[in-house]
Amino acid sequence: MATNNEAERPVDPIGEQEQPTTKDTPSADSDTKRKAEWKEIDDEKNTNVYVTGLPTTITEDEFISLMEKYGVIAKKPIHGEPKNIKLYKNKDGTLKGDGLCKYQRKESVSLAIDLLDGYQYDHEHVIHCEKAKFEPKASYDPSKRPRLDPNIALKQRKRLKKVYSWEPEDRPEHRQKKVVLKNMFTVDEITDDPSLILTLRTELEQRCVRELEVEPKRVDVYDANPDGVITITFAEPEQAQRCVHAFSTNYPCLDVELWDGKTKFKVKETDEQVEKRIEKFHKDIEGPEGGDGCDDSKPELDGETTHSSPSSLPPIPTPNESAET
Repeated sequence: MATNNEAERPVDPIGEQEQPTTKDTPSADSDTKRKAEWKEIDDEKNTNVYVTGLPTTITEDEFISLMEKYGVIAKKPIHGEPKNIKLYKNKDGTLKGDGLCKYQRKESVSLAIDLLDGYQYDHEHVIHCEKAKFEPKASYDPSKRPRLDPNIALKQRKRLKKVYSWEPEDRPEHRQKKVVLKNMFTVDEITDDPSLILTLRTELEQRCVRELEVEPKRVDVYDANPDGVITITFAEPEQAQRCVHAFSTNYPCLDVELWDGKTKFKVKETDEQVEKRIEKFHKDIEGPEGGDGCDDSKPELDGETTHSSPSSLPPIPTPNESAET
């Protein structure tokens, strides 16, 4: 039982004891059998606090509001799952001025004791808070305990395990391996020069190796997307996060983010775009002034011809150049 300076009051731990499976209950005159039915609560698992000094006019809602300032209050594993609190009453139904509260986690017990014990509730009441201790009273009859619903108790345990095992690293975005780059090109640039698709793909692959020391699994250019979208897929989420950080820092003109796992970037070409692309294709085949489209000029030996666009990535300085500047 929870004890204080007043006379000891028998207290039954809320929701801790399971309903006995046997139909035979101990007789009222058998202390030995009664104590055999009692189960001590492991101190490490005891998340109950005993509060005294409460006004006798306090309501359950007011008591809950007071106690949940220090932690999440557990719920009873019964229908409706009410908050696991109790205000003790006299035989005539009036409140005695003390109560019991069970928290979800033991850290809340320490917090409640540290901050609530000695708290001036109003000009007449000073609250005392301590960790609850339980003992069976002489008339303890386990058969009169409220029957707990094992299915509700199981659901509560699963729900709490999911809540308290959650960490930021477990969030979906931290498992994402795909990076989305926007403003990489315009649709007109791709239409005028389709080879820019390969140029951008190759350029990004090289920059991932150069800046991140990682070779991406694939680079996809969504040439018909008006936002100029390119996605880079990595083998590990950590690599994708590094890419977002590096590219966001080095190329502020780009919109760089992890893929949300839902957005689709493939855009169907309009009839006008299809017609324009076909027309461009025929012109390339025919060549200038009705030629056969073949370029008989010899390639330059002193340099490499590359395709670029106004929105292509800026040159990247080598580590030595960065150090010198």
